[in-house]
Amino acid sequence: MVSQVDFTIEDDILVAKVSGVWRKPADSLATLQQILEKAEAEDLHQVLYLSEVTGSAPSTLEAHFLGERAAAILGPLVLGYVPVAEREAKLEESVRFITQVAQNRGLLSRQFADQTAARGWLSRQRAG
Repeated sequence: MVSQVDFTIEDDILVAKVSGVWRKPADSLATLQQILEKAEAEDLHQVLYLSEVTGSAPSTLEAHFLGERAAAILGPLVLGYVPVAEREAKLEESVRFITQVAQNRGLLSRQFADQTAARGWLSRQRAG
């Protein structure tokens, strides 16, 4: 994946707008590592992940692996994930599976349909 990650900080939330075409798990892992490094550099713990990533869906095995690695890499963070690009149903299903595996491995994360809901949830995690 040739990915682009644009970072902004809004209300003590690191906003990571990720775009590109998904091709292999290693690309996703590099993006997650970038997000962790930026959050640590800015001393932030809440991340709003805005995904404009398109492409083919990972296999079930790849999706499980990505969920495990996402939890390991992003473990100290709270993540609100929002897909902002229209994608195929199979890719959406894979992302939901990845999110579930990451949650099962201890990552405090949720997937949202819109940014407003994600920001509200993130702010409650900060207060909670």
